[in-house]
Amino acid sequence: MNIAIIGITGKSGHLIAAEAEKRGHQVTGIVRNKQKYNGSAIEKDIMSLAAQDLTQFDVVVQATGYWTPDTLHLHKDGLIHVAQLLRNTPTRLFVVGGASSLYMDQEHTIQHFNTPDFPEAYKPVASAMKEGRSYADYAKAFVDAIESNNHTRQRLSVIQK
Repeated sequence: MNIAIIGITGKSGHLIAAEAEKRGHQVTGIVRNKQKYNGSAIEKDIMSLAAQDLTQFDVVVQATGYWTPDTLHLHKDGLIHVAQLLRNTPTRLFVVGGASSLYMDQEHTIQHFNTPDFPEAYKPVASAMKEGRSYADYAKAFVDAIESNNHTRQRLSVIQK
């Protein structure tokens, strides 16, 4: 498979890339700065990407992280932009996300970040996740999902039992 990873220099992105390459897939990084990545790469900011940059791939993985107040909007805006570029194409989009948006009830009405005591509640979960699942485990499960092609327009969680 031909896979592009937006955010390939981050913790999840580079481990997903390594796992995909280990399984024989061709991986291209989409980076803001080619000097930070030694592999095959397209040098563009996420909002500068065009459809022709992405439609050559079977799968696009969005593994970006934004941490400053002036870039936080790119979590939403970047995802909308990439999804619109891939609309009506055979290229599949996979997005790396965190646990804070998981639903906390069977009815799927309360998400983790909406619970009244989120900061305190997050600490035990984060600790358990740290001990129970590594980024390497996550990368393996993520590539398994890409290869299986069983999750179209679905939210997918990785749980270690």
